[in-house]
Amino acid sequence: MRLAWRVDAQGIEVALREGGAVGEARAALQPPETPVSAEALLRWAAGELADTPPGEWRAWLDHLHADICGNPCAVGALDAAVRALAADLSLE
Repeated sequence: MRLAWRVDAQGIEVALREGGAVGEARAALQPPETPVSAEALLRWAAGELADTPPGEWRAWLDHLHADICGNPCAVGALDAAVRALAADLSLE
């Protein structure tokens, strides 16, 4: 899986790709989350998701929600993108 993102003061855009399937999501940033903290979480997630097979995405999301590292907006966008990708792959 490939994770791409854009973060600025206005919000977060996340795109996940697996083969020809795509999952995308957006979220506004809300204090205390910052572009720097959201970027750090997404950079970590990119490494984690690269090696996570589709059958384990739900467990990975549970792990992500258990420790959001003060980044609820980035976590929400990432969750929505993973679920959109799973739907596009007909896994949900």
